[in-house]
Amino acid sequence: MLTGLLIIPILGVITIFLVGENDLLQKQVALISSLINFVLSLVLWANFDFSYYGFQFVTELSPFVWGRLGLDGISIFFVLLTTFTIPICILSSWDSIKVGIKYFFNSFFNSGNIIDCRIYCFRFTTILYLFRKHFNSDVFNYWNFWS
Repeated sequence: MLTGLLIIPILGVITIFLVGENDLLQKQVALISSLINFVLSLVLWANFDFSYYGFQFVTELSPFVWGRLGLDGISIFFVLLTTFTIPICILSSWDSIKVGIKYFFNSFFNSGNIIDCRIYCFRFTTILYLFRKHFNSDVFNYWNFWS
């Protein structure tokens, strides 16, 4: 299920780029993919065992990538918070973003859902240590460009 939290925003961005220049359809695809991601995080929260100490929903990424995804008691709330706020932010920017809509949603999903899962779900802490400046620069570039 955690890989779904990573794959759904990527599929949403790919679909946004494939629909062409239809602004309304791009916004609808972004909203639907973010709502699907939120529902998936609600399913994770409903199935989370808060009496268990340790990581849950642990999955191996792939045979080619060395690392695991997992949620603990703190990170489940951060993932839930991020997936809750992204549809709200998409709805609040519905009429205000008129130029570069697909790039806006691309940076939004990249800095929101994907970074959230990389920081809170990824158990391979060496990657987080080595690329900590990259995570911060994504968020900085997002706010610097769109504000």
